[in-house]
Amino acid sequence: MRRVSGIDLHNYAKMIEDPRWRSYCLRYLDFGETCADKCIRWFRKQRDEDRREEEEKARRHQADNRQYYTYDYYQQSQPKERDSSYDSKKWN
Repeated sequence: MRRVSGIDLHNYAKMIEDPRWRSYCLRYLDFGETCADKCIRWFRKQRDEDRREEEEKARRHQADNRQYYTYDYYQQSQPKERDSSYDSKKWN
């Protein structure tokens, strides 16, 4: 992250003779790295959440298809048999 076109910026900043300016540059570089790391973590988190949502959506889709193919529509559409155990005494 710190290397820009083959130059390590920390090594370059350490060559600065003025201690206040050198300290400022090193803190600035560290702050930039911290911000960049936070941004990278945020983007990775978003990517992982998106991936999880896509996987969950695919799982639901597969489960729906599995239910569709295993459901016996012909059997379910047949009329139900009447109960032949009608007892006329029960209703008198």
